[in-house]
Amino acid sequence: MTSPLLAAIAACILGAGGEYTEPETLAYPHVDYLQKGDSLYGYDFNQAVTDLMLHNGKLWMGYGDATKNMGSSMPIEFRYYSVSGTDTTMSSAEVIANGQGAAQRSPFDSGEEQIDAYRLIDGTLWVAGIDSNNPDEEWTQAKKSNPKLIEGNVFRLESDGRWTKFRSIPGGEHVHDVAGFDGDIYAVGSGANDRAEWEKGIVHRYLWRSTDNGKTFKTVFRAPTPDTGKSDTRFRRLLAVGKTLYAFGYVNPMKVKLPQKAAHIAWRNDEAAPVTSAMLGDLASLIVTRTWNLDADRGIVIARDTNTTAPTRAFVVDEKGAVELKGWAKMRVVDMAPGNTKGEYYVLAGSGGTNENFDVYRVNAASLDAPAHVLDARNIRMESIACWNGDLYLGTTDGQLLRSFHTK
Repeated sequence: MTSPLLAAIAACILGAGGEYTEPETLAYPHVDYLQKGDSLYGYDFNQAVTDLMLHNGKLWMGYGDATKNMGSSMPIEFRYYSVSGTDTTMSSAEVIANGQGAAQRSPFDSGEEQIDAYRLIDGTLWVAGIDSNNPDEEWTQAKKSNPKLIEGNVFRLESDGRWTKFRSIPGGEHVHDVAGFDGDIYAVGSGANDRAEWEKGIVHRYLWRSTDNGKTFKTVFRAPTPDTGKSDTRFRRLLAVGKTLYAFGYVNPMKVKLPQKAAHIAWRNDEAAPVTSAMLGDLASLIVTRTWNLDADRGIVIARDTNTTAPTRAFVVDEKGAVELKGWAKMRVVDMAPGNTKGEYYVLAGSGGTNENFDVYRVNAASLDAPAHVLDARNIRMESIACWNGDLYLGTTDGQLLRSFHTK
């Protein structure tokens, strides 16, 4: 543990202005997962704390690897920390999953290869099932149907601290995001109506809707890849603002080595309209990586642009359009989290490039384009951030959970 004197000196050296101490390791929240991955892949797998979400006094964490299918090798769990002073306790939450996939290997087994992208909808925490594990897929294919089905998962946190699993997404090979809109629950991802369609390479990007709080979903929009068997397409992120639900996606021509192309829609009055430059300006042609709501009418959208030197580009978006945040132009925005006071947010960003530095900035909803630098983490590679009682919690790419104390 770094002494208070050394921490204060380090904070000044790091350019934090003494407001935050040097980040220190709080825990490795998934040591068992890291050990399993090392035995299988020699650490050539996703080790990161992929997401952090503070909710009702618990700090929820994401981890896993949907590329290496780590959830098929061991149960991926919903894990959280309860922090009080210097004491820390890590726990796993039970998953209610009877009849919603393969038999659980433990009460905490999610049936997912990776847990990511926690979303708060009307005070309730949700998670989209990025990739069902192999036992879940085999369970679906064992159903009496011809052709064989494809199903995806969503998860809802209950008031008793357990997660309910709904294997209710038809065609959901990958379910990337979930959002509330107009009283219903929406999800996006990719897949096909059945295994026969999927195996022919007829992949679609999907928008699904549930009118019964996740128990069942129906497809309300889907669009195929332009080149069957030669490309992938997905909706990756949702943003509900006002009377518009934006679904941001892409077409990825994997086998012809061309750049990804944006494929976004605006969902209004139960109809989908392609997002055009007249609607969202430059954002219409960019690949969206992250979205967050500021309130019911505005959100932040982060996108990649291969035609500029900017690591990422940031926009404030509402149902009328998008305004770029020029003050974020030199930042590769990785994550964003609400602060202690209303309208306050912390932005985790890298500098871009191979040997990038990572920094934390504070912004206010009333002055978003004026980020204030509060912490320099130097070359510690970061993936996620949360603010709890004024302190910062940071998830790293090598599986650490760091804490930086607020000193003022």
